[in-house]
Amino acid sequence: MYQNYVLSKLNVGGTIFQTKESTLARFGGVLNYLVEFETIPPTDEDGNIFIDRSPKHFESILNYLRD
Repeated sequence: MYQNYVLSKLNVGGTIFQTKESTLARFGGVLNYLVEFETIPPTDEDGNIFIDRSPKHFESILNYLRD
């Protein structure tokens, strides 16, 4: 069955990641705060949420949130 979901793009240290907002909100914390609350997160010139950190381990973090 098709489910509606909202995608977010994140620029983490210059690397673009795309995931569902529900994935970012799964365990709370800063990533949840970026998508759940009515705040305006920092964005890059393309409108992607900008996180000023190394992307080295971020893919592993997203995969953990997805499992």
